[in-house]
Amino acid sequence: MKPGNEGISEILTDVSKDPMLAARKLLSLAEEGGITPLAYMTAARRLIFTKGNDSHDYKFSSAALEDFYHVSPAWRNRYLASSLFHQHGMLDKDNQLIEKARTAVART
Repeated sequence: MKPGNEGISEILTDVSKDPMLAARKLLSLAEEGGITPLAYMTAARRLIFTKGNDSHDYKFSSAALEDFYHVSPAWRNRYLASSLFHQHGMLDKDNQLIEKARTAVART
């Protein structure tokens, strides 16, 4: 498992295929200091906007990431890893708004 942004990309790719594996990797890297929770959350937030399809995608992800800092420090990394089971991954289809925006930009 690679640390830093490469590790985060790997985790967010794995979410689409094997959420349990992604959660294990996230927990491991966060516990070992290979990534910071803030770096992971920044990348995860970007996916919310490109992959989310309904209000529940946005609400859950937003609440899960915001509540991270309200969880006791001993449990934060486990909490963050468990939130992966309800989040979109990099291999998930982009939402219609992103597809429309890309089409519009391609025309210019």
